[in-house]
Amino acid sequence: MIIREILDHVNNVSLDQLLNDQTIIELKQKKQNLSQSDKRILLKILSEFRKYDVQFIFNVILTYSMWSPDEAVAEARKKGVFRYKAWGFKSNCAEFLLRQIQNTYTVITYSDKTKQFVSKKLTLTWMFDFYKKTEEDILLSIIVIEKKFVSGIIFLKKLCLKSFLFTLT
Repeated sequence: MIIREILDHVNNVSLDQLLNDQTIIELKQKKQNLSQSDKRILLKILSEFRKYDVQFIFNVILTYSMWSPDEAVAEARKKGVFRYKAWGFKSNCAEFLLRQIQNTYTVITYSDKTKQFVSKKLTLTWMFDFYKKTEEDILLSIIVIEKKFVSGIIFLKKLCLKSFLFTLT
């Protein structure tokens, strides 16, 4: 079974079924090892994570985690998948992914280091709101400055025009 077939299967199965020990065992029996070409496919998807929805990216991380749990989280981390601002401000996708990974602890064995990363990152979920508010404040400041600048230019144009007219008379 190739990795794309496994990804298709994972995408078509409910989350409850995925978090079932038996489902993971069956998938691992169908594909004993994760080859380098399989890893390249998964890493390519992770590096282009903005093109996909968050559930699909979770499924990619979960699929990778079936064979190399710590490596899957480390690679997703390197690609910026867990950055709070990386997904834009539609919703807190990083928090969703981290909570879903936390939910898989019963069926996938992650190292303490990886669990610690997930836990620490989840304690920083407030940053999403902070980034969103800060960006809104910056945009408002830019708009205010722009309006002042434009009104300043209009004032200068009128002043130059009056000066020019004055010199003509």
